[in-house]
Amino acid sequence: MKWLHLSDLHLIYKNYDTDVMRVGFFDYLKHHFEGKVDCLFITGDITHLGQEFTDDVYEFLNNIVISLDIDKEKIYMIPGNHDITRTNLMGNVIKGILSEDDCKKAINEIDADSFDVLYKGQQGYRDLYEKFLEREYPKDNLHFVIKTEDYNIIHINTCLIAGGDNVEGRILVGLQKLLNTMREISKEKDKVTFALGHHTVNCLNGAEKSSFLNRLSDSEVDFYLCGHVHQSNIHQESNNYKTVHMFTAGANVVDGYSDTIFIEGNLDTNNGKVEVVYHTWNQPQEFWHVSNSLDRRLVQGSYSFELEKIKKKRI
Repeated sequence: MKWLHLSDLHLIYKNYDTDVMRVGFFDYLKHHFEGKVDCLFITGDITHLGQEFTDDVYEFLNNIVISLDIDKEKIYMIPGNHDITRTNLMGNVIKGILSEDDCKKAINEIDADSFDVLYKGQQGYRDLYEKFLEREYPKDNLHFVIKTEDYNIIHINTCLIAGGDNVEGRILVGLQKLLNTMREISKEKDKVTFALGHHTVNCLNGAEKSSFLNRLSDSEVDFYLCGHVHQSNIHQESNNYKTVHMFTAGANVVDGYSDTIFIEGNLDTNNGKVEVVYHTWNQPQEFWHVSNSLDRRLVQGSYSFELEKIKKKRI
């Protein structure tokens, strides 16, 4: 099983260096991955600063589909904070929630009107989802699961309060809604499970962070894929019943700050061996290549480990 993980496309953001990189991006995808990818994950920030999802956005996304020769039913994506249309009313609701002594309780017990104010800011993203992927968005569920024969994908919407000011490190997921969603796969814990979230775990509110990690562990999540910070990372969350392998993709921009990186994952479903490869853009020489300098564990060009639940099946 092969997957690609992209994040923080910021497609409305443009400069010369980014345009050159994106031209090379399509060529690189076609040359190395055409017809070879089983699923594509996109973890948010498709647009930039809440701007509209223009025809250029759809063209870019469809060029990815063409380059990979992948069916849209095998593409899974979630919103990012830049995919939200912000309003003053939204900001006031978020301030109220975060000012509560128990903000974890406040987001779990949010009233319907306040929830609608926050959720409405993602309407443009939901329209994009339906138009691009040509399938219905599960609007009644903040978080949702897509089940396939071989794997499950938990879509964790980390952006309900991301449309406010000064929310970095204070993100609230809404753990009651997440728990209800994860119950849908409670009898399928032996299946390979991906969780997608825009924000890294370190972006979460301290009131939710440890319980969030428990939800991933208890639901036998194998991979948590995220973005947001524009800096790629590899992390194993092992201080729990179940090890969760966390991978943070970079961004699809060239701006002097971001890691211009996407991630390739490979899983041998027979023996549980996983190989993760980071692909990066060389800005001075203007070409894409496999990175072996992001992390010591990538010195040979890939990061490898064995998936616990498949190993157990073999014993």
